[in-house]
Amino acid sequence: MPDCRLVSVGDRFPKGKFDAFHSCFEKVVNFRYENMVVSVVSPLIGAGPFNIVVDGIKPDSIREISVTDDKICINNDLELPYSACDIFRSARDFTDIDRQQVTSRYAELLGFVTRNLNSSLQFILTGDAAPQPETAFDKEVQSQFKLAYTHLLNGDIESTVQGFKGRGYGLTPAGDDYLAGLLLGTYFTDIHSAQTCSDIRNTVYHNALGSNPLSNSMLTQAYNLWLNERWSDFITAVNHGKADLSGEIGQITAVGASSGTDALTGFLCAWKIGKKDVNP
Repeated sequence: MPDCRLVSVGDRFPKGKFDAFHSCFEKVVNFRYENMVVSVVSPLIGAGPFNIVVDGIKPDSIREISVTDDKICINNDLELPYSACDIFRSARDFTDIDRQQVTSRYAELLGFVTRNLNSSLQFILTGDAAPQPETAFDKEVQSQFKLAYTHLLNGDIESTVQGFKGRGYGLTPAGDDYLAGLLLGTYFTDIHSAQTCSDIRNTVYHNALGSNPLSNSMLTQAYNLWLNERWSDFITAVNHGKADLSGEIGQITAVGASSGTDALTGFLCAWKIGKKDVNP
């Protein structure tokens, strides 16, 4: 594979050998790591804390990877050296985040999302009636989402998590995507004190973890503010007052069938925790 090139190594990617296969798609292969997954991805997926980005190799050809302090070995054959400049830094310094600046753009973000997106959680942001479910399963999921959102507005975080956790379609269900976004949002909302937001994060995270390794990885990243490339670009653009955010939002919402949209919905809902009298 002479054209294979290492693009980046996530700063939270553990050292060791990984051959416990979890799942594989066109642009990513996932291996089990503790109660989570680590991934080898194409550049189209992008950098992340638990991602190794490699160009020029098909994910479905990767059976195992080994990671040391200075090289990646694929299939016990292909060695790709790396140095400090190749490490993707997910733990960004957001001490300069202007929480009021982010909040001032809430209505703008909400408007963009509700005008341009269509997901199973759309009704949460708009306050509109949700589309009529076509199956008994969809009806039950929607009912649970509605109840969970009511708990969020009332500030009942544990019940909120139980209502969203593991519900919906996909390898990372919509409810888990939502909770990951909610965790991220608590770092940037200014409607609660920093300590209150920390308490909310602890409750969400420790109740949201479950048996789904993909969801656990996503939740762990959000809880620790280990941002992947897409979310880092989005937060930076919002904080710096970039006028047109369509590109950054588009990168997030391009993830999965609706995973990115559902996570963004959760992010925006961080401004609604305990605010039952606040309109969307």
